[in-house]
Amino acid sequence: MKTIKIISFIAFLFISIVFFESCQKEQADTAVPEFTVLEPMLGDTAVGETHIEFTVTDNAGLDDLVVTIKDKSETVIYSKHSNVLDLKVFAFHDHYHLDGITSITPLIVTLMAMDKSGNTKTKEIPIFAKP
Repeated sequence: MKTIKIISFIAFLFISIVFFESCQKEQADTAVPEFTVLEPMLGDTAVGETHIEFTVTDNAGLDDLVVTIKDKSETVIYSKHSNVLDLKVFAFHDHYHLDGITSITPLIVTLMAMDKSGNTKTKEIPIFAKP
């Protein structure tokens, strides 16, 4: 009976050691999404329409992407959500017609991406609009 207990204990100990050695600690994702912006660039002047083109990447996968354009009073004049769920790379390309612009107007193009781990990156690009 004592031999069975010793063998059982040794087997349990061996299985426990093998199990814990095989487990790898999962590292938390702390990397924020990254933007590579083609247009608009800082200080660009858009006439008639603004062209928005960029790529967003994330090592763990994206969860949300929002692009907005606001005027100086923080009024949103353009907003677009993109379906990026679980993608690691997403290319965004859109045109927005600047209707109603009657004089040179400062605008802010804001790119906001969040990954599956909740890491968020926001990029603001000041531009000007001309009628």
